Amino acid sequence: MQVPFPELTRLHFGSKDETVPVVPDSFLGGSAPRLRSLTLDGILFSGLSRLLLSATDLVDLSLSNIPHSGYISPRAMATCLSTLTRLKSLTLNFQSPQSRPDPGSRCARPATRTVLPALTEMRFTGVSEYLEDLVARIDAPLLHVLDIRFFLQLVFDTPQLAQFIARTPQLQAHDEARVVFSDSGATVSLPRRCDDRGLELGISCRQIDWQLSSLAQVCGSCFPRALISAVEHLYIFEGQFPPRHLEDGDIENNQWQELFLPFTTVRNLYLSEGFAPRVMLALQEFVRDRAISVFPALQYLHLEVPPLWISPRDHRGVRSCATAPQIPDNRPSMGQRMAYSWWAVIDIRVLFRITFRIVHVNTSIWEQTQDISHVMIGLQLFV
Repeated sequence: MQVPFPELTRLHFGSKDETVPVVPDSFLGGSAPRLRSLTLDGILFSGLSRLLLSATDLVDLSLSNIPHSGYISPRAMATCLSTLTRLKSLTLNFQSPQSRPDPGSRCARPATRTVLPALTEMRFTGVSEYLEDLVARIDAPLLHVLDIRFFLQLVFDTPQLAQFIARTPQLQAHDEARVVFSDSGATVSLPRRCDDRGLELGISCRQIDWQLSSLAQVCGSCFPRALISAVEHLYIFEGQFPPRHLEDGDIENNQWQELFLPFTTVRNLYLSEGFAPRVMLALQEFVRDRAISVFPALQYLHLEVPPLWISPRDHRGVRSCATAPQIPDNRPSMGQRMAYSWWAVIDIRVLFRITFRIVHVNTSIWEQTQDISHVMIGLQLFV
């Protein structure tokens, strides 16, 4: 297949072999003028740049599991993208954190940026240095889905990414943020009102304490301040496969504080059953130490509880509901989990006028007891 295929519109190569398949430079004669969709998964194709420069009709470009031997620099990638004026979807997923730009070649501030006028969705997996260098070279005015997964690293310093997000209109005006922890990593997302897609940044890491500290850096470095300061509803949830050793207590309270500090306008805080006791312990410490910089605008805590829990009538400021709490603008929430869970809603204006203490931290009591008086989601209120 060393001759051109001028009528070719779709091309998909994929491999799961440990030995990376190699596509020769001469493949398709280096030209595919009518190609609209290109997917390479675990493939080494050293002639990729040449092919992309000829594929000016390309709409969908997906490069997944890019081997380190097939590394393409951010500068070269931006050059290839400059000809793809019809590109709508871009995926760049690297296999390993070894694929990173040379520090000496990092781009500080290019004279001009490549405009991708049709790009609406972009997905990236790799190191933050690569994405920093790439987004410093491009603009995508119609981009409304940005999904990023970083490999674990000690420091996340991403001013170029924050600037890229700030100058992309469709990634603005989010009033909701979701933080989700799982056994393979953690994510923070700012979904659009019309659907669950939007801006999402994640960390690939299994240890819950590293997940938390990394997300705190991501929120402080990757998101523009104006974007975070617009968030009024914050969700803290575990994913379908929760982090291992969640109950071991490896998380320090100050780690929660570092994550929460940027969210200065949050009015509603939603805590899942698995995280409610741990976060409540941290909030207790913040109140005791008068750390008023954490959630200064907070009005309500929404705590997920099993259906068997009923709030006693004599506890002011606490109520329970069988469906998602009513939100004034009737905005979409966390989907089925919110719709079919039971929630205790605590009015912070009342809570901060009384003394509270945590009496049950181990969430397993919800499964071990049928005594309603002992199932208070780890929280007991005293007037």
